[in-house]
Amino acid sequence: MLKYFTVVLLLLSLSDASTLYQDDQGKFFVIDDKHIICSKQKTISQEPISNDLKELKKEIKDLRVMLKSLKKCQGLPTESQADTKEEKKNFFTLKGDLRTGYIYLKEDGSLSTRSKATGGNIGFTTKEIIPGVTADVSFYTIEGLGTNNTNDDFNIRAGDTTQSFGFIGESKITATFGDHRFRFGRQELDMPHDDSDHIRMLPNLFEAYRYGYKDFFHMGHIKTMAGWENNGIQTEFVNVHQVFEISDENNNSINKGISVIHFGDTIFNESFEYAVFNYMMHDALNLTYLEANYYAQLSENVKLTLAGQYDSYRSTDPFIMSNIAYSSFDSDVAGYKAALEISTVTVTLATNKASGTNAPVRSLGGGPYFTSMEDSTLDGIGTNDAVSNMLSIEYDATSITPGLNLAYFYGTFASDDKRINHAEQNFALEYEKEDTFTITMAYTLVSNEDSAITAGALDFTLFRAFLDIPLSN
Repeated sequence: MLKYFTVVLLLLSLSDASTLYQDDQGKFFVIDDKHIICSKQKTISQEPISNDLKELKKEIKDLRVMLKSLKKCQGLPTESQADTKEEKKNFFTLKGDLRTGYIYLKEDGSLSTRSKATGGNIGFTTKEIIPGVTADVSFYTIEGLGTNNTNDDFNIRAGDTTQSFGFIGESKITATFGDHRFRFGRQELDMPHDDSDHIRMLPNLFEAYRYGYKDFFHMGHIKTMAGWENNGIQTEFVNVHQVFEISDENNNSINKGISVIHFGDTIFNESFEYAVFNYMMHDALNLTYLEANYYAQLSENVKLTLAGQYDSYRSTDPFIMSNIAYSSFDSDVAGYKAALEISTVTVTLATNKASGTNAPVRSLGGGPYFTSMEDSTLDGIGTNDAVSNMLSIEYDATSITPGLNLAYFYGTFASDDKRINHAEQNFALEYEKEDTFTITMAYTLVSNEDSAITAGALDFTLFRAFLDIPLSN
């Protein structure tokens, strides 16, 4: 009872910004700019405690607006009870993405293939289970649309026409303690040679264990991979050595995974950025990747970016890859890029060159190379002397239509002897309605310059389109 008398005394001491009222049941409530406060203690006076007529009119107006809140107020639980209910309600945060896609492929002299599908992912992120620790779980699913679903890119496995599946794609624990962060479990990755590359219905997903200190130092271990580029059933997490088709010299499976160490920083007033990655593909290869970027603001609307990259593959043990035995292995890739951004237009020139005795090993994902395009990449050429060049023009059309971006890419990919020699054009469109949906379209034309030499290599057209609708609570 003393608590209620104290509340009344406090209410009586409020300034003209709030007013005490009494309802017909003798319950007090105070109305100010933001709150209704209830009390069960009765009083003799039933008049507003205010001598200011203008303030009284304002308070009466506020009273009418908040009548519905008053009814709820009369049954309002104690503050501790309300906090408990709110905590339970907000313990999980809904997350997800509804994705609908269409893909079309037409090779010269062949029938076209296409697929339509819908699906996406839905899951939740918990609040802190213990200080600094949260959990994430996401369920991924795909359902084919229509009957003409023959393009393998949307299938659970090559040649599968069932077109319907679901699985737990992400399931991870994140622990953050100051500048230190740990993340364990199934997750998406964004690294030079291991990235989720979400350009089909499913992204690439990895079972990994990671530690990071600020943005400067990271280390981790990657065990398995699922998704559209895992060389098998998309819903299964396949050992990464199996994805690379790598076994030991006796053709036995290697199950040790890939260990990664990364250093990187932005320095010199954020004008210079560097990154160093070391990948240890246990019992087979060691890969070192270096990248540096220099940014120069030439004027208010003109920005220049110069970048370089270097890849180095070296064997650590004899191994077998794609049924070819290697007692030793060495491959290098160098790349250079210059990008000039003038207001809303960015023009980029890039080149990559492979050298060494072996062809570079492909990446788990799109790869890091400056010249990588929708279909073609330098490591996809498959020779130790491959060269690729690219020109791109990107236009930020936000001034015309907010959220709209347009781009054109032209690239050439060839070996020294021209036995492999083709050109690719990409036309890309992305439109994002903030917090509502995103539309992505990419139209690709690939033409082989010498089809007589590159037997079996055909010109083709590839088109893909996706609609993504984010989910959150």
